[in-house]
Amino acid sequence: GNIIGEMSFLQGGAATATTKTLVPTRIVQWQKKDLKELLDRNPSMGLAMQSVFNAELIYKLVKKDYERRLERHR
Repeated sequence: GNIIGEMSFLQGGAATATTKTLVPTRIVQWQKKDLKELLDRNPSMGLAMQSVFNAELIYKLVKKDYERRLERHR
């Protein structure tokens, strides 16, 4: 699965991501306030979610860098 909106959650701004699925997809959605309250009440869950956010952001940065390098060679 993927996470969408993690930058908005971490930075506190509005979500700006646009997504399109290629196959039927199920989503889980939280309101920012509700997720923050849940993670504040459960510090170990908050640390785990931070780790997931970090991994997702690293994946997206590496993917974007790879796409840019490919584009330069076309």
